[in-house]
Amino acid sequence: MVFNFQKSEEGWIAEGGKYQMRYEGQRVGMRFILSVNDTREASFYASGPQRSPVNGPEYTWTIGTSETTAQTGLGFETYATLYHAFFEAYQSSFKLPPGRVLLAFDPELEKKEWIRLGS
Repeated sequence: MVFNFQKSEEGWIAEGGKYQMRYEGQRVGMRFILSVNDTREASFYASGPQRSPVNGPEYTWTIGTSETTAQTGLGFETYATLYHAFFEAYQSSFKLPPGRVLLAFDPELEKKEWIRLGS
């Protein structure tokens, strides 16, 4: 199923509000919180660098979890499919050149960011 997350006052919603994604700014990095039917389901730290290969830009969002956890099912969907749909909408909201959105997984992401910044 294709989800079209849309920006709202509360964050981002899809499927008439069934799926909600909220951004939580932190001192280091970003955290995106997924709720389903107003119940918090998942909260993942994420970072999103851009690459520019020959075929156009790629935006690889790395999520601070394992691929196994990302495949956790929510009905017919998984955390990964919902986060991917969200990041596609989120990315396009910045008016950046259209490109492919990819997901990567790294359970140590947040820790690595803190170390990288010397905090």
